[in-house]
Amino acid sequence: MLGLGPYHTRPMPATPDEPVDAIVLASREAVVERRYELAGLPRVGEAGGLPGTGMTVRFRFSRAEGGIGIDSALDGQVVLTCQRCLRPVTVPVEGESALVVVADDAAAEQVPEDREPIVAEANHVDLTWLAEEELLLALPLVPLHEEACSAAVESEAVAVVSEVPEGKRQKPFENLRDLLKKQ
Repeated sequence: MLGLGPYHTRPMPATPDEPVDAIVLASREAVVERRYELAGLPRVGEAGGLPGTGMTVRFRFSRAEGGIGIDSALDGQVVLTCQRCLRPVTVPVEGESALVVVADDAAAEQVPEDREPIVAEANHVDLTWLAEEELLLALPLVPLHEEACSAAVESEAVAVVSEVPEGKRQKPFENLRDLLKKQ
């Protein structure tokens, strides 16, 4: 030990993919804060997150009933695709959770109701995976611009309609018969 006292901890490794020993961190009641970019979180990309944004997650380790407690708080912004106009929209994300690291499903059954169990080896907790899980839970089901895109969508619809000359009826399948005859 470095003799730093009960409330001081050494800095965490710079590599976010390196698992941490939650047992040691809980014994020190350590707080670990990390910044994550979406490029390093592939499942968030699969869920629609666009690169170039990120979040900060603060993990507080403690001893909890049933195992090692991890209280997490995330704060950041994610760029998603607006489901109204299909353009990028920056969405603020924030969330908090109270977790307990347990060894197996039997131990997970014993976790108090105010905490969520995570089945993992307490001496190898992957904070990047945990941060990605928290972010996936915090994403909105349907990302939308607040009000700005509704005017843009309406103006685009008016522009498309105005391109059709007055009095001329649109016939989208007008040439279909000719195309089918060529085959």
